[in-house]
Formats: sequence, C-alpha cells, structure tokens
Amino acid sequence: MRRPDTETRPWQLVQITDCHLSADPSTVLRGSHPDERLHAVVTHLRNTDPPDLVVVTGDISNDGSLASYRRFHRHLRRLGCPVHCLPGNHDRPDHLRRSLSRRPCHVVKTARHKGWLLCFLDTTVTGRCGGHLRHAEWSRIEARLRQYREHPTLIFLHHPPMPCGSCWMDEAMLLDNPERLIDGLHGHPQVRALIWGHIHQPFESSTRDGVLCWATPATAMQFRSRSPGFATEDAPPAYRRIRLHADGRVESEVVAVSV
Repeated sequence: MRRPDTETRPWQLVQITDCHLSADPSTVLRGSHPDERLHAVVTHLRNTDPPDLVVVTGDISNDGSLASYRRFHRHLRRLGCPVHCLPGNHDRPDHLRRSLSRRPCHVVKTARHKGWLLCFLDTTVTGRCGGHLRHAEWSRIEARLRQYREHPTLIFLHHPPMPCGSCWMDEAMLLDNPERLIDGLHGHPQVRALIWGHIHQPFESSTRDGVLCWATPATAMQFRSRSPGFATEDAPPAYRRIRLHADGRVESEVVAVSV
C-alpha cells in the first residue's frame, strides 16, 4: 500500500492569546478564571487534533509575575510541540524571556517550519495599552522577508494594525503607526496573513493588497464586539486553528472551548 505523501499534507498551527494569568492561580478576572480556561483550551487541543506548533500573541500574564509565566510553561508543555511567545501590553518582557526561553517555549523574532516563515513583532510600549512598531523591529523582519522570498509567511503581533469596530478599542488599543506595517508589506507578496490578539474577540478583514487579517478571542474573558464603551461578555475561551499548505494556501477557523 502506498504511504500518504506527508509533505503535501497541510500542517496545523494554533494561535492562542490573552491568557492573563496571575501569580495566584485562583485569581478570578472580571468573572472568569484564567487558569481554568487556559487548562480547558490545552486539554481540548490534546484530546482533539494536537497542533504542530503554537503561537501565543501576548498578554500571557496579567501581572507580569514570574510565577504566572512558569505556570503558563507547565500548561503549554502538555502539548508536546514548539510554542512561540511574544509579549503584550500586560506582560513584563524580562520575566517573559527569563521563563519562556526554554523548550518547548521560544522567544525569537522569526522561525521557519515546514517551508513557511513565521515572523513575530514586538509592538509593546511600556505603560501603554496601544502599540508602536519601532523602525528597528520592522527592519529586522523585513530583512528576513527579503532573505526568504520563496517562503509563504505569517506575521504575528499583539496590537491591531486596523480598527475593529469598537469605539473604545479603536481609540486606545491600536498600533499608532500601522502604515509602517501595512505599507511595508508592499513588495513582499509572500506574506499571507497578519494575525494578532489584544481585542479579545474574533475579527477578519484584509489589507488593500489582499493580505488576510485575523484577530482571535482570548483564552481569558472576552470583550463585547462593536461596543461603544468597555464591556465584557459571557463567552467561552477560544483559539484559532490555522492550516498551512505547502503551496502557500492558508485556512483558518476560530474554535470555542467548553469550560
């Protein structure tokens, strides 16, 4: 019997975001229990279709404590696959790097996996909810885009580079210089998608060049979509599953998890 050609099968990447763990694992945050919700997501992934790789797009911790990052590491190592982590506005970058620069977790700028290039942008600004893409940060990524032109590419960040339809978030939570990213994509047609967190809700759009744009609900509490002011909603934790094909095609869905 002929064996399946595993090289032509899509591989699976999972994005999780906004876990908001605290030093105390019993902490309840706006009516939700972040540790229980993250545990439910990891258990669901283990018991259904385990991913080949996980990307975590910031706000791993809610208080920046070493204890919260160490507990996150224990949660995620249950999946048995590489986990790439980038910071969000609630994270403390030095504690994040100290705790999550050991397998299976990685804190790097780029990674290659099965013919794809993955880029991780740090858009955090100390003391600010919104983000900024520094020139040096984009220059490092753009150099990799030039180096690996033949690799279909995903770019991950924490802050939205475009409005999401909720007034309070669009005023305070976006990149303050999205043009550096959006305009910077010109000449890099291998970029298939921009993927972020921070807004605790699903969002799908595209750039004028046709690059897919996705935001993903949190594993912690969810924000109410299209709300003029801050509001949460009673919704389960969720993650994004992304299927990546050798020919550069990409498919995605948001998966909610019962707690």
